Amino acid sequence: MNDNQIVYYTSIPNELKRLGLTQKKACKLLGISRSGLNHRIAANTLAFHLQIFGLANYLIKSNNKASKSEYLTIRSSNGKKIRSY
Repeated sequence: MNDNQIVYYTSIPNELKRLGLTQKKACKLLGISRSGLNHRIAANTLAFHLQIFGLANYLIKSNNKASKSEYLTIRSSNGKKIRSY
């Protein structure tokens, strides 16, 4: 492992698997299509690695508060649940 790296994994599909995300769920959370996800994985850009890194950090921190089937909940200002992912 190189200490200069920001992202320590080498495979986006393996990282999604480690997070317990299907490609369909990852696409929904990232707001992209399945073909867009596959294109970004194949392109292997730093920008997409950082998006996955941010998603992983968000899910790991919020997973303590959410149920296993609910990774992200959007609530209104009065706390009413609007939408879950």
